[in-house]
Amino acid sequence: MKSSFTAAEKRTLLGLSAVLAARLLGFSLVLPMFSTYAMNTLHATKMEAGIAFGIYGLSQALLQIPFGTWSDRFGRKVMVALGLAIFVVGAAVSATATTITGLTLGYFLQGASAISSPILAWVTDSIDVSRRNVGMAIIGMSIGASIVFGLPMSPVIAAHFGGATVFWAAGALSLVSLIVVLALQEPAVSSQADNPPSKIGWMGLLADRELLTLNAAGFLVYFAMRAVYFDLPRTLAAQGVNQGTMFMIVGLLGAILMGGGSRQSDKGRARVSIIFSFTLTLVGYVMMGFVQGWTGTVVGYGIWFVGFCVLQALLPGAVSKLAPAEARGATLGLFNTFQYIGTGFGGPAAGGLSTQGLYGLMCALTVAVIGGASTMRRVDRTTRPDVVYED
Repeated sequence: MKSSFTAAEKRTLLGLSAVLAARLLGFSLVLPMFSTYAMNTLHATKMEAGIAFGIYGLSQALLQIPFGTWSDRFGRKVMVALGLAIFVVGAAVSATATTITGLTLGYFLQGASAISSPILAWVTDSIDVSRRNVGMAIIGMSIGASIVFGLPMSPVIAAHFGGATVFWAAGALSLVSLIVVLALQEPAVSSQADNPPSKIGWMGLLADRELLTLNAAGFLVYFAMRAVYFDLPRTLAAQGVNQGTMFMIVGLLGAILMGGGSRQSDKGRARVSIIFSFTLTLVGYVMMGFVQGWTGTVVGYGIWFVGFCVLQALLPGAVSKLAPAEARGATLGLFNTFQYIGTGFGGPAAGGLSTQGLYGLMCALTVAVIGGASTMRRVDRTTRPDVVYED
């Protein structure tokens, strides 16, 4: 991917991409095996497993705004390091759990590592707005690469070494991420602990119609991610599909297409790219939920995953364009809070609803978000205006 990144921007992108790659590889290792491990090894009910799967998102949601706001005040590096340390502890608790209650507690602690807001704010601090979506795409590609390798590796590790080993691996990868973070240098804008607190009001951020639309979009993307990865592994196993091969092929496709969508956004076509990506996910839900057999499941997952990957880069970039410079952490924290509220509800929804009910709900929510996205205009700006919000 060609760019005119400065040397400092390249160092930041390389370092934070490595951090997210290691951290999210551990996260993706857990996704395909969690429901099976909870129900088969710990003898949880489907609903208990769904609640445990969703608890990660609820703890993330509780701490995204505090972590983002504290990173505006105390620096991005401090908050990212703290979050990674908490994740390591949570992974150890999950790995040693012998009941669904213990696993739920461990996964709650893993979710308490709410580093998304500080990391995204760190990126936006460091990269000029004209290259920000491409930068987000590079960050997103590290996420995509983690999923590409993590999803197919998960069932292999769990089958040969047990599900607990997957949690130990996730903790070890976060420990590596922590070491990398400690070696990085953060930009001056976020490293000054004596900066005055932001005067931008929460009501102003919540009242911004385009930010609200993007927050709703983030909720849906993460709700669907949790729901799909709770339901899909059991469906694929029942249909005899080789999950490792499928996850690898589809993951590579999604990672490749992610960059193209972000380049379109940087050219002033963010709104169209967001709508198109959500339309892909809508087609995927219809196929996975209502087309019988492995063809509907596999093809539907592939279409959904491409849209999902592109949205992973598009949405944070769009939010960062609307975020005031002195409150980027808080604005991105609000966005990530909506995302992880979606994660918190996605697991229980998948545990409590039938397959058709689950995918029907996601279809309805996607249509609503597409309608809201069609009215957005400011996200297509290629420069960030000075925006001031007051209560």
